[in-house]
Amino acid sequence: MPHIRWLILLLLLLVGCTVPGLECTDPLGCVVVGPNDPVVLATLLDTTGPAAELSAEVARGISLALAERDSTILEHSVSLLSFDAGCRAAKGESASQEIATVEEVIAVLGTVCAESAEAALPAIAEAGGVLVSPANTDPALTHTAVSPAPAYFRTIPDYTRQAELMAHFADEVLEAQTAVILYDNSPYSEVLRTTFRDAFLQTGGTVSLQTRLDVPVQLDDVMQLTSLSAPDVLYLPLFETDATAILALIQENEALAETQVLGSDSLLLPSFPQGAGAAVDGMLVSGLAVNGNAYQDFLNRWQQEYGSLPQTPYAAFAYDAADLLLTAVADSAQVSSNGALLIGRQALRESLLKTTGFPALTGLLTCTQNGDCGSDNSLVIFRLADTEQPGTTWPPPVIWPQEN
Repeated sequence: MPHIRWLILLLLLLVGCTVPGLECTDPLGCVVVGPNDPVVLATLLDTTGPAAELSAEVARGISLALAERDSTILEHSVSLLSFDAGCRAAKGESASQEIATVEEVIAVLGTVCAESAEAALPAIAEAGGVLVSPANTDPALTHTAVSPAPAYFRTIPDYTRQAELMAHFADEVLEAQTAVILYDNSPYSEVLRTTFRDAFLQTGGTVSLQTRLDVPVQLDDVMQLTSLSAPDVLYLPLFETDATAILALIQENEALAETQVLGSDSLLLPSFPQGAGAAVDGMLVSGLAVNGNAYQDFLNRWQQEYGSLPQTPYAAFAYDAADLLLTAVADSAQVSSNGALLIGRQALRESLLKTTGFPALTGLLTCTQNGDCGSDNSLVIFRLADTEQPGTTWPPPVIWPQEN
């Protein structure tokens, strides 16, 4: 008799998981959303740790995207489960394993920190899920796709595209022919160095010197070699401490008076010009900015909802990530006669993968085969100024392109 009871239980479970008129043929399985059940998504943000403040802004961007749809998909409410990756690999891994046990979760929005995303992705992918990030810029995250469609997508450009932008700007606008690159031993700096170098060489320019600052060398000696090269541009994919020290030495070196100093978004911080003082005046750095009518409408809605404006462009990337995912969920869902939904996990990935020209706040999004969806329209170059000068504002003015 026990085996009969187990058989009855199994039949009841099967009946509960079926959708009238629909059958799951998805190779990764399906999520069944009952007629009166919510569509369940998860957020995996870094709500504790060094990215907590940024994660809070990202969370608001996601919430605003949901509110624009009245928090519904195909007449089902949307339920968000929140998890914390803590900007740490170990915490990202454990949180993703917890998410993977919740079968109702269709997809995950996050993370902010790349290290937590890298650690979280295996468990999410293994469970058939998908991770959509508004903030990860590490290029390595889209180099390992899950066949036949990736389990990871992002709406923000990876940081190599900043270096490419800066190299083309140096060639097309500054008409630079020679460059020197000073970098450190961080993966961020190394990748930007090689990307800028390769892109600048492709324009016909010459890189006369590349020096890593972590080797046993005096900074004065490095600057002496730099001045002997007399480059048109000096590219600094560095962080605040090293960049501030180098700017101080440049200010004292007449041989570098005509050299244009360039940097990356690691220096796009209010504290950097405050610390560097007059030496920073005129330095150009790459970064992210969003504008346009749709973005202005977004800012108005944000102001109404939260009583202030977002402090970073990541709010817009978060809105776009949620909007893109919600659209893909609706596109991949099958609707039963009783209103239930059958959502194929592979079908959801493929829906994201086929994204082409998706109208977003940050530009038109088109996803590559590896899950990169970000628009280059959000990449710009800023001119920094001495914060002691009258009229200095933050963020600094965008000088190129004139209209992003």
